[in-house]
Amino acid sequence: MTEIITALYHAASSEEPDTMDGPSLCDYYQRREEANQARRALVDTVGDEVDVDSYGVAMECQGFINGFSIALDMLK
Repeated sequence: MTEIITALYHAASSEEPDTMDGPSLCDYYQRREEANQARRALVDTVGDEVDVDSYGVAMECQGFINGFSIALDMLK
């Protein structure tokens, strides 16, 4: 099931791990400023130790998967 939800995330966000050049889900949620604040906080915390963009996309994808899974459970 996780693979299906992950594919749905990539389809909805146009963010493939190889390119990551499409809009992020925060654009659709109209939460761009909040996302930028979170990114700046992460950069300030970890500096150059982590690829922040890839990490952010991974966390966004995991959040989408978690939220979608909860929604599916609520439909049962």
